Amino acid sequence: MKILFYNWVDYLDDEKRGGGVTVYQRNTIQAMRAEDGISCVFLSSGISYDVLQSGPRWERIKHGPSEDRDIRFEIVNSGVLAPSHHSFGDERQTTEPATTEVFMDFLRKNGPFDVVHFNNLEGLPADVLKLKEHFPETRVIFSLHNYYPVCPQVNLWHQERENCVDFDNGRKCEQCLPHQHDTRIIELANGVAFNLKKRGVRPGSKMFDRGFGPAMRLAGRAVGFYNRRIRKGNGGQTPQVASQNSLLRRVERSHVKFARRRTAMVEAINTHCDRVLCVSDRVGVVASKFGIAPALIQTGYIGTQHASKYSETSPKSTLTKPDGTLTLAFLGYMRHDKGFFFLLDTLETTPADIAARINIVICSHLLDQHCMDRITALSDRFASVLFADGY
Repeated sequence: MKILFYNWVDYLDDEKRGGGVTVYQRNTIQAMRAEDGISCVFLSSGISYDVLQSGPRWERIKHGPSEDRDIRFEIVNSGVLAPSHHSFGDERQTTEPATTEVFMDFLRKNGPFDVVHFNNLEGLPADVLKLKEHFPETRVIFSLHNYYPVCPQVNLWHQERENCVDFDNGRKCEQCLPHQHDTRIIELANGVAFNLKKRGVRPGSKMFDRGFGPAMRLAGRAVGFYNRRIRKGNGGQTPQVASQNSLLRRVERSHVKFARRRTAMVEAINTHCDRVLCVSDRVGVVASKFGIAPALIQTGYIGTQHASKYSETSPKSTLTKPDGTLTLAFLGYMRHDKGFFFLLDTLETTPADIAARINIVICSHLLDQHCMDRITALSDRFASVLFADGY
């Protein structure tokens, strides 16, 4: 059996992007490659951009760790930026012919594949799900690690404040992100990083930091200068408006594109996928509510390398230690939608007599100094506070 796994970021990414999905992908490939009769190939897309060559292409990954170089590939110059908030609501997330053709070419040159497993579609247009039109024997599996197909913000978390249960036909999407990135600056940043990494200058090194920072400051000034010059030459209008002034064009509110995006994503999944794996039963319920066909949905919990230890364990008879204390741990990102700030608010208001009997462990990449100050202040009231800066 030959399997192609897709995720927007390399599972051996030097910058450790992608969170738990990256860890899951790495563990899955390692386990699969240890099995007889199974071969794996991995593809990523949406973050590698070449400032010296235009147009999308696929190639073997030429940067990062040397491990698994024989199976790791990427699409360079994808028409769809990843992760999703870098191309928030961009209609190319559903249709981008050049990137779709490069993806199909990759399948032709490196297949045939028995299974193509998408861990998400960030970095690719949804049209790639039509691969069965070219490879009818291939099974298409789509994993819902988040809600990207129905939410360009990914987590159904409106304005970083509340669960989005009704997007008002796309109108709530218009005011969702507090800040939207300039895609040209993102592509330039990715291009600078890509070309540094290809030359062996890896993220985290002094040489990378010294090269990347100044290059990005120059890029930002160049984009700003370009915008000012073009607008001045066009009477203050944006290039898009100026170039279309004399043309007939369809005018519509931006919420329409968000509604169209959700419809197109759901239709593509329901039409072309053989199975939709949801990481929990609840994710399956939410997916069904937003239109994913229930007949396709199956819960597939993410395993870890520690699963083999389960048979050696036994449940504790009590959560408390002999001294009457218990330990409460948080492992994840410092984000509202992960519950971190809800937890922090709750700990700060915990009665003193209860707090004195609780040990706190926080393993999370530090967001800013203000968060660190709040965590440090807990040590005055709780039995102990341990903090590890990392995911």
